Amino acid sequence: MKSIAKLFRTAVFAVATAALAVAVAFPVTSCRAPAAASQTLLPQALGWAAVAAGGVHTVAVTAGGQLWAWGFNEFGQLGDGTNESRNLPTRIGSAGNWASVAAGTVHTLAVTTDGQLWAWGENERGQLGLGDNENRNEPVRVNLPDGTPANWVFVAADGAHSLAITADGQLWAWGENERGQLGLGDNISRNEPARVGTMSDWIFAATGDSHSFAITAAGELWAWGWNNFGQLGDGTWTDRNAPVRIGIGAATNWAYVAAGGAHSVAITVEGEIWAWGLNASGQLGDGTEVMRNAPVPAGAPAGVAWASVSAGGVYTIAITTEGEMWGWGNNELGQLADGTTDDRNLPVRVAQGAGTAAAGTAAARWMAVSADWAHTAAITATGELWLWGHNDFGQLGNGTWENSYEPTRIN
Repeated sequence: MKSIAKLFRTAVFAVATAALAVAVAFPVTSCRAPAAASQTLLPQALGWAAVAAGGVHTVAVTAGGQLWAWGFNEFGQLGDGTNESRNLPTRIGSAGNWASVAAGTVHTLAVTTDGQLWAWGENERGQLGLGDNENRNEPVRVNLPDGTPANWVFVAADGAHSLAITADGQLWAWGENERGQLGLGDNISRNEPARVGTMSDWIFAATGDSHSFAITAAGELWAWGWNNFGQLGDGTWTDRNAPVRIGIGAATNWAYVAAGGAHSVAITVEGEIWAWGLNASGQLGDGTEVMRNAPVPAGAPAGVAWASVSAGGVYTIAITTEGEMWGWGNNELGQLADGTTDDRNLPVRVAQGAGTAAAGTAAARWMAVSADWAHTAAITATGELWLWGHNDFGQLGNGTWENSYEPTRIN
């Protein structure tokens, strides 16, 4: 079967050239695997602390440090020791010290509370960082090239490449590099971590399909990789294989950044949201479908300050400082959860979902969100996990293979 990662990259080009609906751009229904006979059932009232949506799989960490995964698993990206897809969450291992997780198209990375980094899934491009190109269906520890264990504090993954930051602020990259998305000054893929530049004050990173971002402690935003649609935001359409600084004038006040299929979104310390790149489905949220190669302000509702954002394939989901969730862009598969399947080029409020408390109460306040090609996962302030959108591979974890146009709760 053709690599699912290649199918997704092909889909981005299809959207760019013909503004195809996601349902058309992802002709992969025939690849669906049956649910495994032995699904692990979740305990009731399990509180969730972190979640990552991959291409068509999902991985999440509980408040107690347990790691769970579900969805497409042909490349072992769930990490359960099999290659069988799951439409219900299954626990990965027995450890209870997982802290954070990142999901690429068909690979997964996770960090423990003591700074260990583990990887599993597809490894054709070296995106696991293990020094070889063999797939893994169970977690394997990632170390520095000389075998030294690093103290990892942050990890990001998308497409077929990965970024990670150590406790001393170093940025490392590995995996596919055809577009320069590793930021190493060349276009040679790596199957083990390679340090990006010499700076040691990196605090945040984000990966798109084939482009990357990182933010320094001083609030500087840097970008590199694929730029055909202006997704780097440097005012050009030229790919970059080394970091270039992105700003609004001399701005050094960036707090958060997210990279999608071919668009990007970032938030300043003042809570302003800016976007650039491909905009065929309105994923920049500026009220147009005009592609941009430099940051433009999204059409935020009056008085709103933004706290975090996640960029899906051709849509965007963001959370305000008040815990409200808003979405814009492609909505063919219900990934905006606004009660319709209409694309939006301005932010619309994401539905709260059946059974959640009314807006403004603690249970309705969203804490975290992760969007990928066409499904979304989000956690409330009370630790509830909700998912919606595309579900052909069981990535919503609700025991079905049916798409959901409104949030559905896990457990």
